[in-house]
Amino acid sequence: MKRLILGLIAIVAFSSAKAQDADFMKRQKMIFEKATYYNDPVVARMALYNMISMNPSNDNLLDSLAVFYFDYGQYASAAIVSKELQTRNPDNILAYELAAASFESLNIKDRALDEYESLFLKNNNSFTLYKIAFLQFELERYNESLTSADILLRRKEAEEQKILFNKTDKTQQEVPMKAALFNLKGIIYKEQGETDKAADFFDQAIEAAPDFELAQLNKKSLTEGE
Repeated sequence: MKRLILGLIAIVAFSSAKAQDADFMKRQKMIFEKATYYNDPVVARMALYNMISMNPSNDNLLDSLAVFYFDYGQYASAAIVSKELQTRNPDNILAYELAAASFESLNIKDRALDEYESLFLKNNNSFTLYKIAFLQFELERYNESLTSADILLRRKEAEEQKILFNKTDKTQQEVPMKAALFNLKGIIYKEQGETDKAADFFDQAIEAAPDFELAQLNKKSLTEGE
């Protein structure tokens, strides 16, 4: 997430401050923006907390704090603030996005899955459902992952959206979500010992994206008995 988001949220929060606190808020906002620009997270965080102390009920400032923590890799703190924001406003989409990404970054996959599932109920976003399918696979909830993948394959976004994968030469490549989903289904069937089905889905992944290296390697692993 871009640090620019922090400044934008702080500006919204500043505009809603009480008139008698305007000078203090203006100074803290200036400190926050300068510290963020100069990459001084300690000073920027303190300025943000000072603004929160003057406006404890302002969700925009807490949004900014959650983004700040996430942006600087303090995922546990980002998750805690995000959960508080969800309690204060169950329709705060950003809070669910940050909580999900934070738990995922902490490698707490079951909590991340719960957050992505809650987020999907609110945003009906195909990429969110892709994250759900992948986490379900990682948690060995294979039937659920296959169901999620099949739902996604019926959506037009599966043809339009791209998923980024690492290649063996340390570069990255984008492939259609459709190809990524076929590859995911192939991996699941491989894990379940159904090699014929796995091979078929790897072939479909390669057909959808002929240069999809991961799908090619997965198909090759079947013939090599890995």
